Amino acid sequence: MAGAGILQGVAKWAVDRPRPNLDPWGFPSAHVLTVVVLFGYLAYVLATSRTRRNVGVVLSAVIVCAVAFSRMYLDAHWLSDVAGGFAMGLAYLLGAIWLLGSQWGQSARSRNDESSCGPIHTQKQRTHASSRMAATESGPTSSVNG
Repeated sequence: MAGAGILQGVAKWAVDRPRPNLDPWGFPSAHVLTVVVLFGYLAYVLATSRTRRNVGVVLSAVIVCAVAFSRMYLDAHWLSDVAGGFAMGLAYLLGAIWLLGSQWGQSARSRNDESSCGPIHTQKQRTHASSRMAATESGPTSSVNG
């Protein structure tokens, strides 16, 4: 979240476009940017099954749309400010998820899939599958008549 705050501060400083009510620093909408990052990440982390993932995405989208509409309704942002906040928040969210996933070797999403809604494999099944792959790669066995 700190990175999203820095991103919106730098973008507001760089663009320096006034709001509809003539207050300074309108683009991008920091509310929309941070809501996209926060609820998008929560939906990503808490989704342990397909149903929970879909519910999380729908609830996150409803909250983001409500915040975006309220910012325009209150005459605090233009539509382009809200769209810019959404685009920057989504880009930051996807980048953060990718970076964290590659840094830890596997993302929280894949850990959730393995533990809850993916195929369940015990250590014994994984070892058995590994030994079968090794036997296949080693070539023909001695029981083959030549």
